[in-house]
Amino acid sequence: MNEYVQAEKNSIIERDSYLTSTNIIPINGFNIKWKSLGPYNITRIPNMENFYGSGKINAFAIDNSNPNIMYVGAGLQAIGGPFSSAGIYKTINGGKTWFPVDNGLYDAQITSIILDQSNISIIITSTWSNLISKSPMGIFRSDNGGSSWYPVLNIPTTYLYYDNGTIYASTTNGIYVSQNWGLNWSLLKATSTWVTLVKVLNGNIYTGLWNGTELIYQKNISKWYYTTPSTLKEPSPWIMDIAVNPWNNYEQFIVYWRSYQTPDLFYTSDGGENWSVVENYSGAAQELAYGENGSTIYMGTDGALYVS
Repeated sequence: MNEYVQAEKNSIIERDSYLTSTNIIPINGFNIKWKSLGPYNITRIPNMENFYGSGKINAFAIDNSNPNIMYVGAGLQAIGGPFSSAGIYKTINGGKTWFPVDNGLYDAQITSIILDQSNISIIITSTWSNLISKSPMGIFRSDNGGSSWYPVLNIPTTYLYYDNGTIYASTTNGIYVSQNWGLNWSLLKATSTWVTLVKVLNGNIYTGLWNGTELIYQKNISKWYYTTPSTLKEPSPWIMDIAVNPWNNYEQFIVYWRSYQTPDLFYTSDGGENWSVVENYSGAAQELAYGENGSTIYMGTDGALYVS
């Protein structure tokens, strides 16, 4: 375990009794129940000025066959703060207690966690840090449920996405893929700027770039192309999230981010040929997701959860 992580975490974090209360938030007539699960009391890491252990959770993974087993990770991420270096925490009892699983992680700023649901001992995580001179950083693999890690791709990585046997990685110099759970990687598409995220649906690949452009691979014509809303303000913000309708891949929403710059949410119904601004909400948009039926879209902002 490297000194940054070891100095921070030396005990299991117990869930505080006063944080087990449930908040109920009504949405469209339904009562959505939320419960705080932790981990808590994560302290600042020594030698990391203005850096904290606790911060935004960038990554989450759950064992589908045993939901009591969960992993969370927090870190810098290319899309912004709050900055932290919490590494990865694991629970095996549904969040009652959490413990760090960072042995071999030389970079504690986590951006993604993917769990092999057919073999829960195998975990892939990505890291992205330009503030620590430690090497390697990028993508790590664990073969023992997080007890230890080893590097598999030494390139700062902002996002991982799993689809039909392939892991896609958005990195600082392009999109990489692995078809054997991270043991080997190949460059799928080089880019001249950082890739902030990648998502795949029905063989189509949707990527956000640091310069505000979306790069799309359209399977039916075997072609990559770029699209950007014409009303996007300068300086160009980066793409924070993309949501594609599972029943109509030409329909999608994009969230942009640059210090609360507005407008930050755009919509297209024709695959990016034309974009319109979505403005009927408050707060800075950050995360998007379509419902399975394709007729519902969920959006998380700094202050609320929206559904349309």
